[in-house]
Amino acid sequence: MNAKMLFRIAVIAGAVTYVAYWFLPYTYGYLDTFTGSLLSYGGHDAVFVGPELFHNVIFVAWLVAAVGLLLFRKLARSLFLILVVTTMALSPLYGLSVETAGGATLISIANMADGVVLALAYFSPVKNEFY
Repeated sequence: MNAKMLFRIAVIAGAVTYVAYWFLPYTYGYLDTFTGSLLSYGGHDAVFVGPELFHNVIFVAWLVAAVGLLLFRKLARSLFLILVVTTMALSPLYGLSVETAGGATLISIANMADGVVLALAYFSPVKNEFY
């Protein structure tokens, strides 16, 4: 498998797992009341609590960047790098939250895919495909 194909697979895998993670809370209807309220708890001792609109804009920007990466746009590559660095930098400021095993697995896969995407986009022959 060549680097270009691996890059596209990583972008798609990251985007699919990120979308699945984003919509995961809508599947919590099967949980008992205590567990559901525990999972909705988050942000304890948070330094940064962005409004819901902020998180929605980040989600849309992430998807736009993923589409741009599939089309090999330099602007999308830069946007993707900014999104990854920004969310990683803000992550310690979000405070305590509770996560399901499925959610933790999905976000871990998405984060690993992001690492593969960045490594291939900047440090492989794929970097020459961007225009």
